[in-house]
This record gives sequence, structure tokens and C-alpha cells, in this order.
Amino acid sequence: MLKKTGSTISGTKAGNTEITGHQGTLPGEAVAFNAPETGSRLSAAAMLGRIHELELRQAELELENENLKQAEDQVNSLLQRSQTLIHTASDGIHVLDENGNVTEANLSFSRMLGYTREELMTLNVADWDAQWSGGELMAVIEDLIACPRLFETRHRHKDGSLHDVEINAAGIRMHGRNFLYAAARDVSDRKRAQVALEESELRYRTLFETSPAGIMVIDENGVILDANAAISQTMLYTHDELIGSNIQRFILPGMVQQANENIHRIFAGETLEDEVVNLRKDGTYCTFILKESSFTMPDGKKAILAISNDISERKKAEIALRNSEANLLAMFNATDESIFLLGTDETLLGLNDVAAKRMGYSRQAIIGYKIQELLPPAVILSRQPYIDRAMSTGRHVVFEDERNGRWMVNHLHPILGTGGAVTGLAVYSRDITYRKDTENALRESEEHYRFLADNATDVIWVQDLGTWAFRYISPSVEQMLGYPAGEVILNGLDKIITAGSLQYLNSLIPARIERFHQGIREVYTDEVEHLHKNGCIVWAEVITRLFVNAITGRVEAAGVSRDITSRRQAENEIRDLNSSLEQRVSERTRELETINRDLAFHLKEIEQFTFIASHDLQEPLLTLINCASLIQEEYAGKLDEDGNMSIDYITRAATRMRSLVKGLLDYALLGKEGVMSMVDCNKIVTEVLRDMAYLIAVHHAVVTIQELPTLYGFAAEVRLLFQNLIANAIKFQQKDSKPEITISAESREKDYVFKVADNGIGIREKDRENIFILFRRMHNRNEYGGTGIGLAHCKKIIELHGGRIWVESAPGTGSVFLFTIPKEMNA
Repeated sequence: MLKKTGSTISGTKAGNTEITGHQGTLPGEAVAFNAPETGSRLSAAAMLGRIHELELRQAELELENENLKQAEDQVNSLLQRSQTLIHTASDGIHVLDENGNVTEANLSFSRMLGYTREELMTLNVADWDAQWSGGELMAVIEDLIACPRLFETRHRHKDGSLHDVEINAAGIRMHGRNFLYAAARDVSDRKRAQVALEESELRYRTLFETSPAGIMVIDENGVILDANAAISQTMLYTHDELIGSNIQRFILPGMVQQANENIHRIFAGETLEDEVVNLRKDGTYCTFILKESSFTMPDGKKAILAISNDISERKKAEIALRNSEANLLAMFNATDESIFLLGTDETLLGLNDVAAKRMGYSRQAIIGYKIQELLPPAVILSRQPYIDRAMSTGRHVVFEDERNGRWMVNHLHPILGTGGAVTGLAVYSRDITYRKDTENALRESEEHYRFLADNATDVIWVQDLGTWAFRYISPSVEQMLGYPAGEVILNGLDKIITAGSLQYLNSLIPARIERFHQGIREVYTDEVEHLHKNGCIVWAEVITRLFVNAITGRVEAAGVSRDITSRRQAENEIRDLNSSLEQRVSERTRELETINRDLAFHLKEIEQFTFIASHDLQEPLLTLINCASLIQEEYAGKLDEDGNMSIDYITRAATRMRSLVKGLLDYALLGKEGVMSMVDCNKIVTEVLRDMAYLIAVHHAVVTIQELPTLYGFAAEVRLLFQNLIANAIKFQQKDSKPEITISAESREKDYVFKVADNGIGIREKDRENIFILFRRMHNRNEYGGTGIGLAHCKKIIELHGGRIWVESAPGTGSVFLFTIPKEMNA
């Protein structure tokens, strides 16, 4: 039986092969109709009765035909309605075969992927599914056909964009094949909305928990449903004590009725804001600015959101602040510095307009708040030690810090009261960002330059072009030339450069200075011959750029010198080697040409010998077979059993010898007369299996063919390769077993890997290499026939194509023959 992506060829008995999955049956069983017996004569009554029966049968058939027509009309109507529903559906409906190929798709699915319907009908699910690889997709399709389900994946639009998709898929079977019916819905917007909702909820919860303002959620009966840490801290209750409590617990007795009325007004849609006084757990009072409004919770119920700001300390500070504010306000605003006045508890008692503007608040809105409530925690953490020092020592404290990319210098002046006690703190802050940036940039530039120069392996230098005096040279000059940097600066250029190189540079400098004055800025590269302290020559690659000294106004040069002595020596050696190598290559080429001519001559002699020997051996063997046959015919009945057995031995031995000689000739001629061309392995295997149909049917073999590639090779040899492997898989089987063979191929980066797997007798590990040797047999000739040359043919064919062949097997578990064919032959 042959299966190819849903098509099956089965062998049931010799001479009868049925191919399904295609139109018609080939060749098919003959159907015989038995004619009524003749020679008997019916009576007139019997004849009339027979005619009546026929008339009744005709009426029944006409009625059945009418019923069938009505049923057909109903089916067509149902099909038309079904097609209308599919093609007008908003979901992307599509049908895939077992291999993921599109067999049907509606307009919505075409729009979803950006392809026309005609383009879709040529695609495979792997062309748009971005979640699974090709191999995984086939497993997913097989699973969905067996078990329908709803799942999510990602589709790739024609323009390359990715979309989240919800798929409802189920398997159906039609015309003996499995298909996957799928409805796709783009859920990208829903996914984005879901992510946005989760992020919004996270931001809300973070804001709720970290807000310095007290926040509570209250139901229509005044019961607290949720509360944040700020309100717990202010009211001196734990979070668990607040949840489930009624707000009447914190309200002054005379305000309970007003609070209940406010709840009804808020649920009616009003937003209330008022100053209220509440009772803490310890019995003290606190003053709040309370803002309340209604909102709908996720479960659909309405609740009150109450936001409160504790102004108790602020209320206390207002009186003191009011007394001093008028006198200090003019002074505060007469400077461009930020000025703050803090109480001993770090409550903000006053500030000028510059400070308020930098903090982003109006001046009146933040007076009375503690400084910790107005500045980010990180800023407070960095400044708190200085505030504590000024408060505790009563001494002036100065420090610098950075906030939001701005540098500030801060002066903290303690305000001393009667007896020298600190009663507050005056803070002056000046923006020094520009100064800091300038200082840092200059320092970093100098540090980077000095670090790079002092630690570079190359020599970095700055030189006055008028006097050739070095203004700077890096310490690495000592490693390169043997002189310390200070000595080079003292002695100048003459001591470390050859006269020729100095003359060469003197000839270049005037023109380069002239070009520099013309506004042309260039980087020059020269190779200069230097003198090492030990007298050796050191070649250096010198990269130079001119600039104007900002102090002297003179043109100077800055450069980098790199030791290239090894490179120059290597270049000289390479030139010498190239000259020698060219001569050696020429001599070796002549030797190889002579060897190739001799080798070609000997190969031609071997081929002629093989061809002549094979043909010449055919004649005596054929004569031997014919003579034995004549003797057996002429002396039939005259020879005893031993005589007949001897002639039979002679005939079989000569026949086997002739097969071996023919196999040897075929082996020698493999690839000699063939022409390489594009070979469709699917077509080749199909033709081989049709030729072997009788053998397949006799052994009831089942052959499964997966998709095979088209490659560049020898068509006849590839045919012989598959023929030998399939024949061996059928032949080497346990008694009464049904052969099962699978042929597949995998495309890799550089080659194709083919597999021919069977369920046969298997091969011992020690025999896996020997089976490919010419005439090497692993079994007794009486058990399994053959010449022992088939697998040797296979090995030579694969080697002709530049690949390799091997087997994976164990006795009793079947065998998998694997071979590769490189893709580079198909480039």
C-alpha cells in the first residue's frame, strides 16, 4: 500500500493494484452481470404477471428518482446557504488539508491576512502562522483534527505585521480525507485593551498605596471597603481595623446626621469638598480637607471615593506664618535664589516665588506641609542628614546636590531663639548647573585625554612645527624607541629620526601648513624611519592633524605613531615567499599534470578491461548454461538423480556467475553515460513503485511516501538507488510479516537527508559498514537471494552525487537507511 499525503496504493493480491486519492480505480475489479438462463418457455399468464411486476417496478423507480431529485435539491439548497454563511461571516473561515494547505477561505479571512482569495489558495498555514515552526504546525493540525478546541495564536499579515488571533478549529472528513475547519477572529485590539486595563489597574493600585493623601472607598451604608496606608497612619488604626468599620466611628457625634446626608447626596451624583474634623484612635483630633465623589466599581456596584489631606499641623502653623509672612515676603522675592523657612518639625512656614516655581506649586498651596510631603523620597533621603546637622548643631551647613539633572548649592542657616535654641531653619538654594557642567566637562576631557595618552600602546605627541620641539609625548615612546619621554622632549626630534625621514617631513610640512591656512582640514598618514636607542631601525606609521595653539596662535601638530616594524618585515618576507612559492607552484603544477595524464590513461585501461572482461565472460557462461540445458533435455530420463543434480548445480552456478558479472559491469558503468538534470524524487519514486506493483502486491507491502525534494543529479542512478533500497526492505523480512516502508526527506542548510525506514529483520551493529561492500553478503543464499551488489550500487550512486550513506538498525527492530545529497550541486 502506498500513501502520499493522503493518497494510498495498496496491494491485495497479485495482478490487482488499487490507487485511491485519484479519480478512478486502476485497474480495478471486473464486475460481472449474470444473464438469465435461456431455453425455458413461460406461459402467457406468467408472462403477463412478469410484465405487471416490471410495470410496478418501473413506477417504484420513477418515485425513487423523484425522491432523489427532491433530496438533491434540498442538499444543493443547504450547500448554497452554507456557502453564503461562510462567505458573509465576519470571522475568517478557512479549511486546511492534513498538510496545512488552504482548500477554502472566505473574504473575511482574505482581508484578515491581506491576501487575495486567489493568493490564499496557494498558501500553507506555515506562511502566516508566527507561533509554531513547520514541524510543530503539522502536529498541531493532526491534534486539532482529532480533538477540536478553541485556542489563541499569532498570524503574520502580508505586510509583515503580527496579529493576535483566536481560532475555533474542528476536524471534518470528506471523500475519505481529513480536513481542518477553522474560524479565526482578530483579537489584537482586545489583547491590547486587556494589557492596557491591567496596566491601568496596576497604576491605580500603585497610586492608591503610595499616595501621601489618605484614601478610602466607602459603600452606601458608610462601611469602609478599602483604605490606603496614609489614612491608616493618620488615623492611628491598622488597615485590618479600618476595613469593615463604619465611618461613624471617626465622626464627631454632632456630625453623624450631616455625614449620612452627604452620603445620599454623593450617590445622587454630587461631588463634595469640605474641611472636617475626625477622631483618631488615641482620642486626639485631626483636621482634613476631604473630597468625596461616587464611582462604579469593577463589579458594577457604586461606592464613594474619599480623599483626605491632613492639615492639622498646617492649621497650627498658619498663625505663626501669618505673623511673619508679610515682613519676609518682600525680602524673599528680591533674589533669584530659592528661599525656604522650615519649623523645627520641618513644616514649611514660608518660601519665595522662585522656590515655589521650581517646586511646581503655588506658594499658598504648600505652606503648612512638611518638606517630606513635597519633595521626592530620594531627594529627602539625600538632604536629611544636612538638615539634621544644622538643626542639632545650630551651625551654618553648605552642601551641593543634584535633582532632575540640575545642580544646586544649598545654605542651611539655623534660626536661633531666646537662649540660643534653634527655632527654625532658613534654606537658600542657588542653581549652579551651568558651572558644574562646565567644570565636569573640562575635568572629564582632561582626564580622558591624559588617561588615553599615558596608557596608550601607541605613541601620542604634540609638536611645534616651527621648531620641531615636543610639547608632549606619551610614556609609551620608551617602549617603542628606548628613550624616556622626558629625554625625548629635552633632545627634540633629531635624535629619534633618521636624516632621510627628517628631510622627507621637511619637504611636506610647508605645503600642509599652507593648506591648513586655506581652511582645508586633513588627516595625514606617513611611514617614518625612526632610530631606536640601541641603534636599530624602527618603522612607524604616523597619523598627523594640524591645529592652532589657542595661547600662542602658532600652528602645531598632534599625532599618533604606531610601530609597524614587524609589518614591514613581514611584507618583505611575504614578497620573498611569494617569489619562491610561485616557482614551487609552477613545478608542482607540472608534476600534477603528468600524474593526471598517467592516471587518466590507467583509468581508461581499467574501464576497458572491466567492459571487455564482463562481455567476454558472458559468452562462455551463456554457452555453459545452454549446454547444461541441452544435456538435461537430451538425456531426460537417462540420468540418475546425482546426474540431474550435477547439471542443476552447473546451471545455477553459471546463472549466478552471469548475474555477478552483469552486476559488476553495471557497477563499473554507474555515472559514466548519464547526464545530470533536475530530478523530481516524488516522480521517480512513484514510477519505481508502479514498476514494482506486482512485488508490492505479492508481499502485501505498505509504502508511505512523504514530500520529497527536486534536485540536480543522475536520474537513472537515483531510480536504481530507490529501487534497490525498496526491494531490500521488502525482501529482508520475517516470515509471514507484512512489509511497512516509509520514504521521507529533510531539507537542511547545506544538503537533503533522505530516510528509507522498514520493519524488517534488522542489521547487527558489526555488519553496518560491511553491507555496502561489493559482493559482501550477511545471510545464507538459501534464506535470502541476490548477488550482494545492490547496496554497493547505492553507495557508489550517493558518492557520485557527493553525499554519504549509512544505516541505523538493530536485529528485529527494522532498519533506517539514510543518505545525503548536497544542495551545492543544485545551486
